[in-house]
Amino acid sequence: MDSAWFWLVIIILGVVGLVILVSYLNRPKCPKCGKRDSLSTSRKTVKSERISIKKEETIKHYSKDQTAAGRPIAVMPESVSKRTYTVPGIRTYYDVKYTCRACGESFTRREYTDNEM
Repeated sequence: MDSAWFWLVIIILGVVGLVILVSYLNRPKCPKCGKRDSLSTSRKTVKSERISIKKEETIKHYSKDQTAAGRPIAVMPESVSKRTYTVPGIRTYYDVKYTCRACGESFTRREYTDNEM
């Protein structure tokens, strides 16, 4: 039992470490000093365009045997299928201005967000 707890703690620490690493690597890198320690100072909308956003839906299929109350007898579905479809959306581009905390350099990075219509 002690061995199971040890491995559970190791797995949880690994997942937390991976999440921290990914969030750190997504931060903008200063072109002058190369550090990832910068603050967003301004954000300006550049353009918007229409896009198609891909969505996936999971459909659970139950057996035809039902109780008098109309609920399926089996808790688990007999099969599961996935359906992929697209919905209209808007992609908005921004020019985000950052200032590096380490060296004071200002730089701009283009970012975007996707929203469903």
